[in-house]
Amino acid sequence: MSKETPKSARIKLEADQITNDYVKIAQNTCNMLAFISSNLQGIPFKDIPPPPVFTSFNLGQIEYVGDKRIYLDMWLYNHGVNDIIKGVNLSLARANYFSDLMSLQGKKMTVKDYEEFEKKTNKKYLRKDLPALIESTGHLVTKPLKYSDHIISINNIRKCLEHRVGKVTEIDAKTEVEEKLVLKLKWIALQLSLVRNGKAIIIEKPGFKVERGEKIINGYVEKQRDFEIGEYIRLDLADFFQLALTGYLFVKHIADNFKF
Repeated sequence: MSKETPKSARIKLEADQITNDYVKIAQNTCNMLAFISSNLQGIPFKDIPPPPVFTSFNLGQIEYVGDKRIYLDMWLYNHGVNDIIKGVNLSLARANYFSDLMSLQGKKMTVKDYEEFEKKTNKKYLRKDLPALIESTGHLVTKPLKYSDHIISINNIRKCLEHRVGKVTEIDAKTEVEEKLVLKLKWIALQLSLVRNGKAIIIEKPGFKVERGEKIINGYVEKQRDFEIGEYIRLDLADFFQLALTGYLFVKHIADNFKF
């Protein structure tokens, strides 16, 4: 007996679907960086030749610069920051796709028509650059977007890492601070604290002793760093985790306030 072809299908949209794309990518990247960083001491750096840095378009001028470990870190964090922005882009594209899909509510479509719609819509939004996606997503939420400036600054760091090996140039430095142009990085960091004898105490280091009955409070704090022209961008693992957290808080705010 042949099965009946369903006459209709119900598509359920949930907020978690907006954050899932980001979480999957950021989680994998954080795990990868944590694993490699924890095993750096096992890498035979002395046996690795120093990488060349091309200081000009004259390929005859090659300069060997710095610590080989720094180059490995730069490669890792270049890919890591790329993944943060890739995850943000996917989540923003998903939110915009949801909006277009909701406009079809009640409309009859064949499976083929729906698949074509999905393909074209996803392609349309994935081709947009980050600022354009942020702008279009701002119209899809019930509250003003939070942390969009932070995400743009992380994207600026990404472009410098990817295209200029992390060395800040006039192309990157767009913010004036004390009569100097700098590349500004803004992010959100987790801040743990507790109240002891009526005073708030910030927990800054691992190993902090919590007494019986005390409760740890999760909070967030704004952070920023300025990189001057000619300076190399340097990130450690703690920095990277905080950048990844910033990306998550950004897409979660969109999911929590999406106009379903």
